[in-house]
Amino acid sequence: MSMKIAKPKQLEWKDYNKYPDWIAEPKYDGERVILDVKNSKITIHREETNIKNANYPEVVESAKNLPDCILDGEMCVLNSEYQAQFEKILNRQATDPTKVAMLRKTMPATFMAFDILKYNDTNLESEKFAERRALLNKIPESTNIKLVKQFKPRELFPLVKQYNMEGIVLKNPNSLYKDAGLKFKNYIESDFKVVGIYSNKKIISALELEDLNGNYVGRCNWSKYPCTQEWANKVVGMIAVVWHFWTNGGKVRFPILKELRKAWRKN
Repeated sequence: MSMKIAKPKQLEWKDYNKYPDWIAEPKYDGERVILDVKNSKITIHREETNIKNANYPEVVESAKNLPDCILDGEMCVLNSEYQAQFEKILNRQATDPTKVAMLRKTMPATFMAFDILKYNDTNLESEKFAERRALLNKIPESTNIKLVKQFKPRELFPLVKQYNMEGIVLKNPNSLYKDAGLKFKNYIESDFKVVGIYSNKKIISALELEDLNGNYVGRCNWSKYPCTQEWANKVVGMIAVVWHFWTNGGKVRFPILKELRKAWRKN
């Protein structure tokens, strides 16, 4: 079965109220995978050849109770009901049996299912999302397999800041599986000082950034401004307003350059 994973389009938060009749779901910061159950054979994979069973044996064991199905979802290490920690799921990429046995106890994985492509012998890719979700709701939950909860947009958006969620995804009830939803990420906005430029095939590929206390925080891709020598000559020393997340090590993650401005200097 050939499956093309649709990636939601990123929008700004102010746009969410344009879709009052769509379905809102929490967005989890994990590893997107397919869980395939057929005749008691269980396969977790990112692509057809990238099998992840050895990484997540606790999820494989939980899936033994499922009917034949193909589920789409996010493999997560949960901090709370609505928040996952991406760096912990990176640790779960280990395949050494001894390390996996330890990690499944200290960082247990949970498969958060948000769509279904097949239920028993029925292919659902051409069915509307509302109909697919009705069948997904028949999938039994367990300790390591959960169904992503659904909300009305006006119900979920106030919870994003409260639970420090990664964001939300809005889905059209009439959409097909190949159709992408709308993604809203709960970015942090910070001011950083540009302390250098990184060049890789372009005059400016990325900006080297420090926080306002002089701590190096990583790179941000160059965007929205001309990629010219003129900008390369003047951008160092400017303030970059960046949307981002933080890593545990204090570096920016998924940084997006919002704007540049001159640094304020006290006389």
